[in-house]
Amino acid sequence: MKSIGEFLLLAALSRYRNFREERWIKKRYYCHFLFQRADTLLKQSYCKQSPYKISKQHFLSRGAQDVHVYGETPLSTWEYILGKCGIHAGDCLYDLGCGTGRGVFFVSAYFGCRAVGVDFISSFIHKAKEIQRQIPQTSLHFVHGDITTCDLSEASVIYLYGTCLDDSTIEALSRRFSSLKKGVKVITVSYPLSDYLLDNPFAVKEVFSAKYAWGEAEVFYQEKVR
Repeated sequence: MKSIGEFLLLAALSRYRNFREERWIKKRYYCHFLFQRADTLLKQSYCKQSPYKISKQHFLSRGAQDVHVYGETPLSTWEYILGKCGIHAGDCLYDLGCGTGRGVFFVSAYFGCRAVGVDFISSFIHKAKEIQRQIPQTSLHFVHGDITTCDLSEASVIYLYGTCLDDSTIEALSRRFSSLKKGVKVITVSYPLSDYLLDNPFAVKEVFSAKYAWGEAEVFYQEKVR
């Protein structure tokens, strides 16, 4: 069990990483007008209540034991991962558990591909759709629903940052992924699909480390081969 001092140190490191990340975002990505507009509107929509608090309240209302499960993929990490995996404008990427949808706005603007965000917290999806209506970006779609049952038939790439998901949810998702068409790419953080599938139809193309607010994690780039 970590001491209070260790928790405070981790929190301070996380704030410092977030500060550096936000400076990097403005310097590197705000030259893209559509993304700058979307990101500015997104920040304004959460100025009174943070996504972390919204997520915590949602899980408290459901009687969950662990209510501190919200996490975002840094945009610099999005760029790094999708660059490593060769994502291009012809892809359709699904972000399962997209949260505020910041990554979805970024992927669509920066990589030029169709991007779909799915989350079961309705206020996240409502806010993202409101922002989408204010910018001329048509390659976006947001879905309020269960990531284990949503339609994935259009996906060519799936991103799952599900480090806080329970094993039963990951197993259900892995079985769903097994029914996808050959050639679909699945990117998972912290674990490969082979950990949850007896008859695994996915081949691991690459394993690499990526940076998150809390530290580094292994990322598994997999492709359905049969």
